[in-house]
Amino acid sequence: MDKLNNKGISRRLIVVFPDYMLGKNDLAQEVYWMAEREELSVLYLVLVDETNNMLSVSRNMATMKAVTSGNKLLVEGKIVEFSNWFDILKQTANPTDIILCQEEQTIIDDSFKTIPIKDYLSNHLTSPVRTISGYYLSKKTRQEKWFPETFAWFGFLIILAVFTWMQISLDQALEGSLSTITLAFTVLVEGGVIWYWYKFSYQ
Repeated sequence: MDKLNNKGISRRLIVVFPDYMLGKNDLAQEVYWMAEREELSVLYLVLVDETNNMLSVSRNMATMKAVTSGNKLLVEGKIVEFSNWFDILKQTANPTDIILCQEEQTIIDDSFKTIPIKDYLSNHLTSPVRTISGYYLSKKTRQEKWFPETFAWFGFLIILAVFTWMQISLDQALEGSLSTITLAFTVLVEGGVIWYWYKFSYQ
């Protein structure tokens, strides 16, 4: 976890986002152009559910910082847990800083209503709040995306297992040119089935 160094920093772009977005280089590039254009330094405030994958998060953080800096910008990072992220943000942010969050991201407010995180931050902080879109996936959306991909890979594994078993059985039962021709035919059929499953799964 990087230590904040506020010396010499007049204005910062504080980017608030969950840890699963750390690998998005296109997000890092957009942050770079925004900060470079307005002569801002960058502070990534990364929200994590749990700390047991901190090594992976820290490694991804280092990569994203390198992409963002472009050897021109001062880029720092701070990893915080969801349970106290807002308190840390409130302690860290200065009125001259700009808070950048995801337009699609929501939060449960004090009255237990789900509202856009931009509205919550604007109501509770004096720093100006901006949003960007196109990078954030809600937990529900990530689950919806994860299931069909897992289903597709499961299907690929079943196809490979069935055809491998069939080819081994045929190789043991047949001999000579008949075995070669039959195996070649099953390989062609296997390729066709895999292609059909691919089209069906990712259409």
